[in-house]
This record gives sequence, structure tokens and C-alpha cells, in this order.
Amino acid sequence: MNESYSLPGEDAVDVGDELIYRLRDFSPSEHVRIVSIDNRKKTPRYDVEFLDGPNQGTVENVPAGRLRGPWSTVREYDERMAHWERFTQQTMEPTRRRRCRTGLHPPRP
Repeated sequence: MNESYSLPGEDAVDVGDELIYRLRDFSPSEHVRIVSIDNRKKTPRYDVEFLDGPNQGTVENVPAGRLRGPWSTVREYDERMAHWERFTQQTMEPTRRRRCRTGLHPPRP
């Protein structure tokens, strides 16, 4: 029996699909294959097999939020996440931060 389920904003995910896995938003992308889908709970969980890296051959049960899309799009996904990480790490100078908090912004030229 071929099980499938859709990730939020994605096409249906089937057993055998190869996906991008990230433990956290800014963790490195890992290559996984869906081994089975557990639909017993309100939110499905996925048994995934790691296909390379230090976890190669390991099977782990993970929530949908760690599966980020098809492995074929990993390059674009990693670039987008690298930009997002740089953006979130930028800090504003104290004066600008204070103006943002109080609603006082310098006049535009």
C-alpha cells in the first residue's frame, strides 16, 4: 500500500520520496527518504532514512516540520535559508532601535 500525505504548502509526500530534512531552521540540510507515514495522530509523523552524512542508514521518526521540500530543490532552499539567517543576525544600531520602539523615525529626504 502506497501511503501519501501533503506537507503544508507542498505536493503530496509518498513513501520513497527524497526530501530535505533540517533539525532546526539554520541546521544543515540533510538528504532523507520517506520510509513510512504514521497517520495515527492528528499531525502525521514520518519515518525517514538518512541517505548520506554521519547519520547515513539511520531511520528516525520525525514531525512534518523538519521536512522542508523535495531534495531536488536543496540548492535553492539552502541559498534562501542562508540569506534569511544573515538577515536575522543583523543588528540595528542603538539609536535606530530606540526610534523603531518609540515610533520616531528620521524625516525622509
